[in-house]
Amino acid sequence: MALITRILKEAKSVLATYFFSQEQLLSSDIQEILENPEDRKKYFDAIDQLKNAEKDIKEVDLELSNHKKITLSLNH
Repeated sequence: MALITRILKEAKSVLATYFFSQEQLLSSDIQEILENPEDRKKYFDAIDQLKNAEKDIKEVDLELSNHKKITLSLNH
């Protein structure tokens, strides 16, 4: 019985590491962009432009709703 308890404890520890991490995966700036529907659309449209560019587009400039300007770039 002690072996099963120890296995369950270790499994819980592993799952907590992967699924309940307190570390942020996205920066606060990106989280702010993704929370705003207008900015989110602009952001993903710019990513689509970079991914599907027929021309050699390497950068897309955006102005967000809070008047911040950012540049997304594609690096290969």
